Amino acid sequence: RQDMMVIVYRALQTLNVGFGDFDEPQYEDFDAVAPYATDAVSALIGAGIVNGKLGRIAPADYTTRAEVAVLIKRILDYTKE
Repeated sequence: RQDMMVIVYRALQTLNVGFGDFDEPQYEDFDAVAPYATDAVSALIGAGIVNGKLGRIAPADYTTRAEVAVLIKRILDYTKE
């Protein structure tokens, strides 16, 4: 999941999609996020594009097809704003 978030974050930055300043997400496993992914995870969660998974970020979990479908919808909604 964290790698997916990094890819999405970088793709959106390439498209000049802006993100505001966001606080560190308040998930119990945020410290398990790899250092290279913390900005991406913070920005996407802060923007509401990604939510936790059962109260956690679950950075090392695989991303499911259902999560990708929701992610695409949220990206489209976010970029319309």
